[in-house]
Amino acid sequence: MSVTDHTTAPITIEAIKASVDSIGDVLQAASADAEALGRLSADAAEALRSTELFKCWWPAELGGPNATVRDGIEIIEAVAAVDTSAAWNLAVCTLGSGLAGAYLEQDAVEAIFAEDLPLIAGQTAPVGRAVPVEGGVEVSGQWSFGSGIHLASWVKAGVLIERADGAPEPAIVVVPAERVTIDEESWNVAGLAGSGSYNYSMDGVHVPDGYWYSFPVADPKRGGATYRLPIPGQLVILHAGFALGVAQRCLDEITGMATAKIRQFDDASIGTRGTFQFALAENHAAVSAARLHTYDVADRMVEAADTPEAPTLMREMRAAARYANDVALEIATWAFRQGGGAALRLDHPLQRLLRDMFAATQHIYVDDRAYTDHGMSLIGLRPPARSAPAPQSPTGATR
Repeated sequence: MSVTDHTTAPITIEAIKASVDSIGDVLQAASADAEALGRLSADAAEALRSTELFKCWWPAELGGPNATVRDGIEIIEAVAAVDTSAAWNLAVCTLGSGLAGAYLEQDAVEAIFAEDLPLIAGQTAPVGRAVPVEGGVEVSGQWSFGSGIHLASWVKAGVLIERADGAPEPAIVVVPAERVTIDEESWNVAGLAGSGSYNYSMDGVHVPDGYWYSFPVADPKRGGATYRLPIPGQLVILHAGFALGVAQRCLDEITGMATAKIRQFDDASIGTRGTFQFALAENHAAVSAARLHTYDVADRMVEAADTPEAPTLMREMRAAARYANDVALEIATWAFRQGGGAALRLDHPLQRLLRDMFAATQHIYVDDRAYTDHGMSLIGLRPPARSAPAPQSPTGATR
């Protein structure tokens, strides 16, 4: 039987959302392990695998729910509010598998999804080199930030396919995990340590025809309207959902401490201070506004997927994700300061949330161009075209 022929109904988005609570205790207990390991712990990975969460971005033909962008943001937000490492790994791996399931040719999908739960991690930036050969392409290069790569049975990598009759073609190739080399010394960082975003490389790896799809826009072969969006529009589930979840978790943590936390030389808890009460209410309003704004733009972006308004809404969506990150960082900073000296300890949740949020805001998806490109659209200007980065060799040298 074909892996795309299902005799049972695909999982529903409601069932996936409901599963987060069932593994929350395990994910929180494993947080410290992820920090120490530099990747998601075995217990946390097994907890995620015990649910349908990794399938949340899969097309319905492969047993997924055909999630909307709003659905994806809500799921990643819910997990990030429990554990940041789990949320980042979940988002990367479900996107990796879901995009492959939507865009790869049938033979490739049959091979990959013959596994019970194929997980695909890696980097989309087209910095690798792909040379056409008989039956496929030969890929070489080095990629940074391969989040979740130790979880994955398959790895994706952005490449430029060389064309004798024109400009190189940006694409994403998918290869078995054993065909890549992971640099185990490459992930020593101040935040998001548990994301496991190690460097990896390939040198002359043969990728058969059908095991790659175009980037940033690909033609969906499976799935619903969401997959007709350019790929960067789908990546927002990570960057917006993660930020909203961190913001909510910070507010929950500091609210829980408010009546018990008494700073030195003070007679009452921080919760009795008018300045604390004011800021807490203000920050609740800020994250609620960011959440509603993000959902609104996400819904409008999907509705406009096949219209001339799609590029403008894509830019607005990226700006919304940047705004959610800004709000989350401000809340994490405020909550950390309210936590006092205790929050300096590496095992304190407010310490980790602040470091992870600082790391998340370093991502190119939410850099200053997220605002400037949207600002240009608002005054009727078109942002400039940006060329793809030059391919790299396995040693990192620019070709």
